[in-house]
Amino acid sequence: MKDKTNKNLNLNMLIFPIVMLLSGICMVIFGSNMLNIALYIIGVLFLVSGIITLVRKDVIPGVINLVIGIVIILLGSLLINIAVLVIGIILLVVGIVSIVKLFVDKKVEILNFVGPIIMVLVGILLVCGNFFTFVDLIIKAAGICLIIFATYKLLFTIFYEKLKK
Repeated sequence: MKDKTNKNLNLNMLIFPIVMLLSGICMVIFGSNMLNIALYIIGVLFLVSGIITLVRKDVIPGVINLVIGIVIILLGSLLINIAVLVIGIILLVVGIVSIVKLFVDKKVEILNFVGPIIMVLVGILLVCGNFFTFVDLIIKAAGICLIIFATYKLLFTIFYEKLKK
């Protein structure tokens, strides 16, 4: 019995890094299209949840899930664009206010300006620049990090099990 439990545990310890590795590869290959794929999957999950809830005769939550699923599928990209625009404006305003505050407080040292200048630049990129190019870069970088971490976790799990024996 214990041997079977150990094999299941070992298999479970391998599944998570493999899923992370595949996710990282997809992020590197598809980039910002992963957002659309993720939105579509989330929308479908809401639709399925709504249908199941309706079948169980729980009408209000079922209808809410259906509406959320339809909105995510139909308007997901628009909602992301609006969210990015709002985040860009917030970063721009906070960065400018921080720079002004540094001058007012007479803390005019170069290192104090690094964070606010980066916020202003990212804000400008998000508001004026090509959103998908910027997001594509971030998603691909995150995918590379995920691949590295998953590979480490996978190798650690495999070699740790061999060392235990």
